[in-house]
Order: sequence, then structure tokens, then C-alpha cells
Amino acid sequence: MSVADTVVLPPVTVAGYELNFFCDLAGEGAARDVVATLQAWCRLHRLESAEVAKLGVADEDGWYDLARQWMLEARRDLTSWNACTRAIAAAREPIDRMGAAGGQLRYFLATYGWIQFTPAR
Repeated sequence: MSVADTVVLPPVTVAGYELNFFCDLAGEGAARDVVATLQAWCRLHRLESAEVAKLGVADEDGWYDLARQWMLEARRDLTSWNACTRAIAAAREPIDRMGAAGGQLRYFLATYGWIQFTPAR
């Protein structure tokens, strides 16, 4: 199996906004970026309506800004292979529901993730 350069994640609908995410599988450090993107994507999927109201995000750009903030936080927290492994395990169920895109992500993380992953500095 070969790996595409990009995997498009299924859209997330939050507060009536459909948000689109993708994982870039090329480049140095891609494994950590993929895991961080998956963490933010999963976090948005799990939001309850009460949490959405508390966050006070007013528009689509605000949701993308929040997702980017969560991605950056997740990336900073990936300081060891164990942290990366736990994050991948937490995203396993949503990845399994993604069909072919999930297969691409599983293959990429299993084949290249451990080679590319280096602790954050």
C-alpha cells in the first residue's frame, strides 16, 4: 500500500458550521502533526451542546482558530513516543469509522510514525 500525501478527514459539524480538516502526510515531523490534528478533530467531535455554548465561539473562523489552538497544544504535549501512542489509541475509534481515509492514516502511523516521531523541543 502506498500513502497519499494528504488524507481528508470527514467534516465536523459544530454549532451549525461544517469544518473540514486534512492531514498532510509529507514532510519532516508529519507524524506528530497528524496526531495533533486528529486530537483536535476528535475533541471537536466530542463537544456537547452545553460545552459549545460555554466556548462562546461566534463564527466559522473562530472554530478554526480554536481547532488550531488545540492542535498546537496537542503538538506541544507530544513529548514522548508513549504520549504519541496514547493519542493514537484515543483516536482509534474515529479513525476506524473513516473508511479508506482511516486506512491511509493507520498505515501511515504504523509504518512511518515511529520513524518520524521525535520529541518536541
